[in-house]
Amino acid sequence: MYLAIRCDAVPGKLTELDAWLKGRGARFWSSQPGVKSVEIFGDALVGYPERTLMIEVSDFTNLQRILTSPEHAKFRNELLACGSDIQSQILERIVPT
Repeated sequence: MYLAIRCDAVPGKLTELDAWLKGRGARFWSSQPGVKSVEIFGDALVGYPERTLMIEVSDFTNLQRILTSPEHAKFRNELLACGSDIQSQILERIVPT
């Protein structure tokens, strides 16, 4: 199961957003029990720089615990300082690997 968090950079804060995602964002998610991996992607298409934080979690119970924690509320508030149009999606693999 994956949680994808997509956002644009607040105008003029792309460098700050990238640094925050690579540092604080990746550290927060990597330190959570049940998180298997964390990756950061940039949109390769022409247009406004979009970033996606892809978090692999072991199951929905762990994800729900993280999303309802006070630490996640702080994480989200920090992201709002340099990211805009923030959207998230829970993805479940339907074809076995």
